Amino acid sequence: MRHFLSAMSLFFIFLVAPALVVADDGGIDLSFYANYWDVDDGDDNVWGPGLGLAIPLYNNQVKGDVRISWFEDVGSDRFGDLALYPLDFGLSWHHCVDCTWNFSAMTGLSVVFADEDEKEGLEVDIDDELGGYVGGGVNYKFDGPLKLFTNVYYRFVTLDADVNTRGVDESTEFDADGLNLDIGLAYTF
Repeated sequence: MRHFLSAMSLFFIFLVAPALVVADDGGIDLSFYANYWDVDDGDDNVWGPGLGLAIPLYNNQVKGDVRISWFEDVGSDRFGDLALYPLDFGLSWHHCVDCTWNFSAMTGLSVVFADEDEKEGLEVDIDDELGGYVGGGVNYKFDGPLKLFTNVYYRFVTLDADVNTRGVDESTEFDADGLNLDIGLAYTF
């Protein structure tokens, strides 16, 4: 939980406060979404909620994005329950900002915070890691400030884990690479 609170603090310090100062003419997107992450070493069908903020950097066509998602159980039987909280910092390019349908490309860095709930007889320490993502999306703009959007992207990240089983130490990896899918609503102000 401490990782989640740290991630939320970073989210507000580095994006929300500057966004309110920088964007005088609007174009800031606040989004809420459902996120699917097909974690390679985890369970299938891992869904979690997400929150995002995008501020215009160049004519509303290029935006700086910060997003956080939380996945309470990516379910690795090797370690017990594992919760992941990716905090994404990126850029997105939007093809036609004022159109009803808008296509975008996105890329960025991910800081993935990990919390583990260990299995009995197992001591696990999983490190937070830096990764990246690349993908694209499409949104449909309703009349007014709401947009329905979906993003499809691939996240690249591998978490280092130190495991102690009955006094035997082992270093291993948890491969969290995988396809991501966001579906949600964005409010532009």
